Formats: sequence, structure tokens, C-alpha cells
Amino acid sequence: MDFEAEGLLDGLEDEEARAARLELLRELHDQGVPLDELRKAVEEERLPLLPAELVLEAEGPRYTEEEVAEKSGVDSETLKQIWRALGLPVADPGERIFGEDEVEAARRLKSFLDAGLPREGVMETARVLGAAMSQVADVTRRLVGSAFLRAGDTERDAGLRFAEAASQLGPLIGPQLEHLYTVHMREQLRHDVVYQAEL
Repeated sequence: MDFEAEGLLDGLEDEEARAARLELLRELHDQGVPLDELRKAVEEERLPLLPAELVLEAEGPRYTEEEVAEKSGVDSETLKQIWRALGLPVADPGERIFGEDEVEAARRLKSFLDAGLPREGVMETARVLGAAMSQVADVTRRLVGSAFLRAGDTERDAGLRFAEAASQLGPLIGPQLEHLYTVHMREQLRHDVVYQAEL
């Protein structure tokens, strides 16, 4: 692949920066990132973030929204509504962007609904969770960026360091969030009251 001919080195005058970008482009392309995605990342000035994206992206088969609905037992319209409530993008018809994690999340959603939780309440919870998780992701992203970016880094240096941070720190976030949820729920239950009239 001739990345220079594709215009992916345009605007870089410094030879070290050009060499580093070229090496990063080759590594990402060898990992299966398509040329269109590389081009878009360069245009949007987020090429150094692609290695971390790859770490966070689940491996395995990709599914359409319809296939997630079929595998989970949740209808497509409900899936669209829950993804919107969570602040996540809705896929174009036939677009294969969902992995096994999304299938499992949809199955958990079905379990909540089958258990008798009201749909409106589930949607409200999804909106709150989506907003909270977006804030957690934002502050974590900024923290990691400021902690792991070094003066004089090339795009490749930064990209590889971000990917390493994502692979080491990413698995720690889920258990931490689960723990905090449990602690907050326990504390609220300790101070809650169920009145006889409610029963």
C-alpha cells in the first residue's frame, strides 16, 4: 500500500513525523484497518487514537441490528430506543457494527423486561446510565491522555502508549464501576423506608 500516494502523509514536513506516521499506518493496515478508515482518521486528526480503539473493540463476529434482535429476543424497535436512550449510535440497516457484547447486553435487557420491570423505567434508567457513562468515559479519556502523552511524541509513540494504557487499565474499570454501584445501592437501601401503605 502506497500511503504517500494516497495522500496520508500530506502536511507532514518533518521526516521523523512522516516516518512515524508511515510506520503506524502500516501497522494498523496489517491489523486489518481498511484504507478508508485510515484516511478518515488522518482527516479527523485522530490517527494516534486508532490503536486504543482497536484494543477496546471486541473481537469476533459482527452483527446487524436485526441479527442482534434475533439472537436476543428483543425487537429491533426496542433495541433502537434503548441505544438512543444510552446515547449510542443507531446502526444503518444491514450495517455490521455490533459484537457479542451487544448481543449479551440485549439479552440482559430482555431479562429485565421479562422480570417485570416497566419499559418506561428501563428507558429512564438507560438515559441516566448513558449520561453517567459518557461522563465517566470522557473524564477517563482526558485523564489517560494527559497522563500518557509525552512532549515530542510522534503519532506512533502516542498511539502505542494509548493502546497499552487501554489494554492495562480498561479491564479495571468494569469491576470498579460494579463495586461503586453495589456500594451506592447498599447505602441507599440502608436509608430507605418501605411504608405499609406502599405494601
